[in-house]
Amino acid sequence: MPTLKITAKVRNDTSNYERGVAAATVTTTGAHVQVLRNTIGTSEETIAIAGDITGGQGPGYAFIYNADATNYVQVGIATGAYFMRLKAGESATLPLDSAISTLYLKSNTAACDVEVWIWER
Repeated sequence: MPTLKITAKVRNDTSNYERGVAAATVTTTGAHVQVLRNTIGTSEETIAIAGDITGGQGPGYAFIYNADATNYVQVGIATGAYFMRLKAGESATLPLDSAISTLYLKSNTAACDVEVWIWER
């Protein structure tokens, strides 16, 4: 079973406010991980979570990285319902509900290379 170490820190350089969370260590029950590097276009594209993950313990965590130098990517869990925007070079780590089987992505003005990692719960 994989052990994930998740670290979060935010710093406002103007006000010097900083908030960090000690690294959380999460041991997953399932052993599967799905790794994709896709070119996401300006029309909505779906990423189906692998059957060995959805048929096993279900998805646990997703890491999404927008590798583009210019454009943002929108991310959602239903068609047309985007809850997140990753600017060029940004990433996010999300705990996923085990019922999620598909991610929906769309870039704003030109195709973007996006990495998606999904670990089984």
